[in-house]
Amino acid sequence: MSMRRRVAGDERLLRHELVHVEQWRRHGLVGFSARYLGAYLRWRLRGHAHWDAYRRIPFEIEASWRARSLPRATASAGARVT
Repeated sequence: MSMRRRVAGDERLLRHELVHVEQWRRHGLVGFSARYLGAYLRWRLRGHAHWDAYRRIPFEIEASWRARSLPRATASAGARVT
């Protein structure tokens, strides 16, 4: 994972990205990628703009929801910002 220096300390973003790590481990490279891109393309083909399609990806919905609800210490436990 890489991120801009200005958001590197954003704990909610770190928690969000750690949820994606869990999703990746749960579904594997092919499963995660196919589901993620498939959902994005499905919404784009239905006429939604980029950001609208992105916000409707189930993995993004889960990561956003869990990032808001996970304890703050979760982000610092498994992430390393370089």
